[in-house]
Amino acid sequence: MKIIRQDQDAARRADNPAMFTGEVRMQNLVAEGDAPSQRVTAVTFLDGARNAWHRHTTEQVLVVTHGEGIVANDEGERE
Repeated sequence: MKIIRQDQDAARRADNPAMFTGEVRMQNLVAEGDAPSQRVTAVTFLDGARNAWHRHTTEQVLVVTHGEGIVANDEGERE
């Protein structure tokens, strides 16, 4: 068993202007070396931050803990 705690002080700033606008912090909770087919990353968008529209080639789980956002499915339907 491996216990991983989310730590915003340890999270690195996402520095990718093509993907993110504003301040975004990321912390790998399950990294490539931890599990062969699973990645878990805590991503925190500070006020006003956002990311560019994009697609994933695998399934994605989003857990919103605060605030609100927009997601879309393969048909372009937005929630």
